[in-house]
Amino acid sequence: MGMVELSLVEDLNDKKELSDLIARHYELTGSTVAEKILTQLDDYVERFIKIIPYEYKKVLQELQLEELKEKLARVEKDVEMIGDV
Repeated sequence: MGMVELSLVEDLNDKKELSDLIARHYELTGSTVAEKILTQLDDYVERFIKIIPYEYKKVLQELQLEELKEKLARVEKDVEMIGDV
């Protein structure tokens, strides 16, 4: 069994994803609990726990690092082009 990390839902992207998931659940089921949570999400968000497997988190971090490296390479190229002018 793989290990997982437990954390609070604090990141804006995580809050948006949580809201979207609850909204989808509400759309599909008409759940009054989901509706209540959506109308008071800030009050309920601290009751949710984000669970992410370490291996999945590692892959996400590697992808983010690769994207960052690509952005830095583009910026360096742009700076070089400006310097050549």
